[in-house]
Amino acid sequence: MIELAVVVALNNPYHQTALTSHAFPLLPALGKPLVVRAMERLYRAGIRRYVVILDVSAGSVASYLTASWMPNVSVEFVVLEHHESLTRTLSELCHRHPEPFLLCGYDTFVHPNHPERLLRQAEGEGVQAVLTVAPVLLNRTPDAGAQRWWANGAIFEDALIAPTGALHVANLAVFGQGMVDYLANATVKTGVLSNHLSDIFVRYIRSGGTVTAAETSWMLQVQSDLDLLAVNKLLMDEGVDTHILTDLASSVQIVPPVRIDPRVSIGQGAKIGPRVYLEAGCSVGHHAQLSHTVVLAQSVVPANSQIHETLVYPQGRLVAG
Repeated sequence: MIELAVVVALNNPYHQTALTSHAFPLLPALGKPLVVRAMERLYRAGIRRYVVILDVSAGSVASYLTASWMPNVSVEFVVLEHHESLTRTLSELCHRHPEPFLLCGYDTFVHPNHPERLLRQAEGEGVQAVLTVAPVLLNRTPDAGAQRWWANGAIFEDALIAPTGALHVANLAVFGQGMVDYLANATVKTGVLSNHLSDIFVRYIRSGGTVTAAETSWMLQVQSDLDLLAVNKLLMDEGVDTHILTDLASSVQIVPPVRIDPRVSIGQGAKIGPRVYLEAGCSVGHHAQLSHTVVLAQSVVPANSQIHETLVYPQGRLVAG
């Protein structure tokens, strides 16, 4: 039985954002950081032990998880130094924890039932490693350079010539005992230094290792601010924390699902929803109408505005095309 999850909370080099006041793993997803929302999916699948890999500059992630997350979990933090790679860090981790584990990126979202199915598949006899793959990519602005594909038991990294019937590779996988032993004993010796999960699997396959795939119906890799808008709306559709935590005037109309944090100011006659998240510290003017929208902290929506499919942040807006 797999009891450990390794969560990669490193700033994704493909993640493009104007929200520079946040460490990428702490970008907001319905009142909680992205990394916490990703970990909650694993928690619901029964995982209670976590190792979180951080950048040297991401102490705020450790502070949040230590102070604000589940009380019945064990969380260990590993800091990846600037000169190190994810491969080497995982290799050292496998020396300390020589057991199969689930690995997930902070920016990876799949069907909420998939982690449990992934774990069940990984517990089959002789399973060495299991990748998550999906036929549908929900990204609003996919970066071709960040795409990886799975077809006929192999990983392809050129999105422009993806094989027919290829599936998207997600940053969510199970490292079975064969993969753990490979990382612990072979990877550092051969000098393989990579920060891409798919690269590690490619090297493992070339070494003679066996990788299987677990398919989920869709995946979303948060690589842009429009993807952040998409994941917030996705969580609302799932009914995750769709609460109203601010007192509203009787003239404010709510169309669920919505999430309104504490300390949000909403003017008379405003219409909020569906699929709207208002982060603590934002304000919405009188008679404004918002739908399919996220309004982040310190942002101001003027009176009488009509906003649809938009991420509103203090310095501007991004409209989904």
